[in-house]
Amino acid sequence: MSIKMYAPKNYDSLLETLRLKTENTMFIAGGTDIIVGINEGKYKPDAIIDVSHLSDYKYIRLLEDKIEIGALTTFSDLQYSQVILDHVRALSVAASMVGSPQIRNAGTLGGNIANASAAADTSTVMIGLDADVKVLNSKGQVRSLKVDDLVIRPNTTSLEVDEMIIGFVIDIPKHMHSGFAKVGSRTGVTISKMNACIFVQEENECVKDIRIALGAVGLKPFRHKDEKSLVGTPIKDLQDALQEKFTQAVDDSIRTRKSWSYKRVAITGLAVDVYENYIRNK
Repeated sequence: MSIKMYAPKNYDSLLETLRLKTENTMFIAGGTDIIVGINEGKYKPDAIIDVSHLSDYKYIRLLEDKIEIGALTTFSDLQYSQVILDHVRALSVAASMVGSPQIRNAGTLGGNIANASAAADTSTVMIGLDADVKVLNSKGQVRSLKVDDLVIRPNTTSLEVDEMIIGFVIDIPKHMHSGFAKVGSRTGVTISKMNACIFVQEENECVKDIRIALGAVGLKPFRHKDEKSLVGTPIKDLQDALQEKFTQAVDDSIRTRKSWSYKRVAITGLAVDVYENYIRNK
């Protein structure tokens, strides 16, 4: 089977290419997921759009109380960006845990989100941040929606056929420190079996505000529905409280699955790891 290849070099050629896109056309930037999937027969695209030459969509910008990130920003960019380290460190930590150095140098935030894996490390953090995603269509129109609304289930997003992710906008969490951790096979290119991030605002050594997001516990990463019940918890007791809430999430989401018994035990260790990462990041 022959696959058509397109490689837009600028905005105008991108729009022209988007007009040619079909439901079976796939984007490629870093290629860390798509190429493997094609070789394994998982994906059978009629065409591939190589967007790696569109340098206008590779950036990290600090704008007062927001951070803007281009879709082609790599995991390595996120890992080492001082803006990310200073304001949303959990995103840097998550990016640093994606695959090998070669994968982090090639893989992009836009590709990771668009792939819509339930275990995507950056998706969990971006949903925890309540981040917005910017989407461009073939008419040059840009719309914004929440990452949580973009990701529907594994390998499925709410993108229209002629749309492409071009960037993200994060409202910087005020006075919050963050933590991220994952459970996976212990190799240099570990893929999450579960992951979690927390954002915590403290006052008088207690939780004043908190956000919790979990990945690979359901069909997509999600915010914990009962996260605000931890407001008022002493920081010294937060680890135990997280273990209870994480276990609750597993019970509520996957009790009928074969992985339930394993994940119910493993997620208590994940709670310890994300708490310890949060303490280190303060």
